[in-house]
Amino acid sequence: CILLSDSLTWYTKNDLPRRKKTLIMVFSPDCEHCKHETEMIKKKIDDFKNFQIVMVTPMPLHKMNEFYDHFELRKYKNITVGRDTKFFFPNYFKVRFLPFMAIYDRNFRLLKTFEGTPRWDELSAYL
Repeated sequence: CILLSDSLTWYTKNDLPRRKKTLIMVFSPDCEHCKHETEMIKKKIDDFKNFQIVMVTPMPLHKMNEFYDHFELRKYKNITVGRDTKFFFPNYFKVRFLPFMAIYDRNFRLLKTFEGTPRWDELSAYL
């Protein structure tokens, strides 16, 4: 469960669309690679039309909101950005490098994980 930018609303697995794949991206607002990956996702957003993208960070809410506003992520209906207040995702996935991505199929089965910045051809194979 992640805390959304309004600091009041919680987003859970139950909020995920049922007929879409899910991409979870663990990021830090200060990470240059994470910024680059966010730009790439925005440029290729049409390729992610069958995905719900959930971007999570354990960093403070104000940092997350600066990132959210800077990249104008509010414009994208299939991108949700939230704060991982319990540091669940880095522990669960044993994240060592950012950005970290986990791709799930429509039945919420894990298909692939990426640590660091994946090459587009590696990532696009799962789209």
